[in-house]
Amino acid sequence: MHLGPRRRHRGAARSLVRRLSVLPPTATPAAMAAQVQVQFFAGAVLAVVLSALPGQEGALVGALLASAAFAVGLALVVRWRGGLRAWALHTILVLGSLIVTVAAMVASDSDTSIAFAFCYSIMVVVAIASASWRGVALHVALALTGLFLQHSWGGVGSPTTIVIMAFILVLLAVFTGRIVHATVAAEIDVLTRLPNRRGFERAVTRALGRSAATVPSADGARQLSVVVVDLDHFEVINRTRGQAVGDDVLRSAARALRDLAPGGAAVARLDGDLFAMVLPDHSAAAVLDLAHRVQQALSPVEASLGVAHVEPDEDGGALLRRAESALHSAKGGGRNCIRLAAPEDARLLRALRTAVATSSIQVALQPLVDPTSERTVGVEALARWLDDVHGWVSPGVFIPLAEKNGLVPDLGAAVLERACRDAGVLVAHLGRPLMLTVNASGGELVREEYVQQVAEVLQRTGWPAHDLVIEVTESSLEAASTATMATVRRLQEVGVRIAIDDFGTGYSAFSQLDAIPAEYLKLDTSFTAATTTSPRRRAMLSALVGLCRDLGIKVIAEGVETPEHAALVAEHGCDLAQGFYFAKPQSVGDLIASLDRVPHRTTQQGLTGSGSPAGVALP
Repeated sequence: MHLGPRRRHRGAARSLVRRLSVLPPTATPAAMAAQVQVQFFAGAVLAVVLSALPGQEGALVGALLASAAFAVGLALVVRWRGGLRAWALHTILVLGSLIVTVAAMVASDSDTSIAFAFCYSIMVVVAIASASWRGVALHVALALTGLFLQHSWGGVGSPTTIVIMAFILVLLAVFTGRIVHATVAAEIDVLTRLPNRRGFERAVTRALGRSAATVPSADGARQLSVVVVDLDHFEVINRTRGQAVGDDVLRSAARALRDLAPGGAAVARLDGDLFAMVLPDHSAAAVLDLAHRVQQALSPVEASLGVAHVEPDEDGGALLRRAESALHSAKGGGRNCIRLAAPEDARLLRALRTAVATSSIQVALQPLVDPTSERTVGVEALARWLDDVHGWVSPGVFIPLAEKNGLVPDLGAAVLERACRDAGVLVAHLGRPLMLTVNASGGELVREEYVQQVAEVLQRTGWPAHDLVIEVTESSLEAASTATMATVRRLQEVGVRIAIDDFGTGYSAFSQLDAIPAEYLKLDTSFTAATTTSPRRRAMLSALVGLCRDLGIKVIAEGVETPEHAALVAEHGCDLAQGFYFAKPQSVGDLIASLDRVPHRTTQQGLTGSGSPAGVALP
């Protein structure tokens, strides 16, 4: 199809703008604004100096002083705005080059003209620090064109002077540019041209140094915040559509985040499909609004987000860890959602003590299914806490807080009792028995009172001991082997069964299956995920299932998130399966509603109801 000249020109212009808008990680809006401020102030100082030279005509002096005042005014405007976009930076540099060219051509003497011409170096330095190599080439070309016009039309400088100045500008661009870009290369992600984790941590530290941190509050206080973004099910895109498509998705996500970043913000790719953004001086409401806009911009790809607001005396590492903890809560709560990290302070600890004392800790139930029939045969209870002030608090926040402050025994008892009561409601509704699994920490297992505590909860709730499975990790059993192994055996004497949790991580070994008396083995999510891509891992799964069968141990595969996962664990004979493919963790009311819709099969499509007895959806 033939395109007319005007359409071709418009297309070329759009292409040029798009290429010049791709800037390196150092060219954040704040960095570009700072560079332009320096440029304006330097130009203003030079104009004042030139106006003070003897022999200048009155009209030129007035023009120089007016230019200086104009430059200072623009610098203040840029500072007030707080940041510049790529197109604004290039526009300012182009206008600066044109002004320098005109001023040098109309100057009253050759020395003043040459002094003006050296202002081209300011444009080139700003371009080197803030623009792409294409942008640097553009502004060097403009400077060389300006020098040629000065000599050809204005008669300024000898040919030798012009050649020397042009040579200096080219050398400045090449050698200084290589030094600047090599310096930041260690902090750049090659695929997206965003800062990597190292660069982002540096950006957060710089932002903390500039920010007057305030405690998040309901009155709209402004503070430093970090938003962590993870693309949901990205591994499926890579596996089914190829790595090239996956790379395109990552680059598109990087562009969307960069475009949404407000002035002063920094965007980075931390790892894989994990991105982050630091937002200085924003209200909590503004950060939440931006998080929602991020989800919209990334569509149709879904994303989970974790948000953390800085606490007094908190360093960048702790702030980023809380944001990532909130992200884990979002992914564990069904994905494609936003979670706010709760502050670890005295207020939160007091609220947690109250929640434990008043039995306000809730549980989310995630079905355990027979992978061949996909029939629900049990549930795992996962602790959840909805605080009146902080909202949903991530288990990654409140469980470590409980461990540090001696609340684990009371918290564990509260979770176990709530789990037994909610599971009892589910059993009564279905009219058939179910298995209930509950996690126990190493801190609980070393307590002599733990077994008695479990027995008392079972007596109060009426939950059968043989239908309760306590999940323990290898590390918790090894931490104090004598005490914890004694606790495990006493639990089995009561009738409670034991599951080895998170098998397949760390230093898991087949020999542990003989050392630890357990009826169940739970494969970690990462182990299950690798079985669809690694033949060696599939061989390990087959061998492990066969060994457990010979030992009388049933295998539970966690992390079943795709049809491929489900088919594979069924094919290899796993006794039970658990994961988002079958059902997400949810309140007992929501689970009952979903099972009523699909009586013999719990599917992901059937988990969108809102039947939580507390009136809110569990994350």
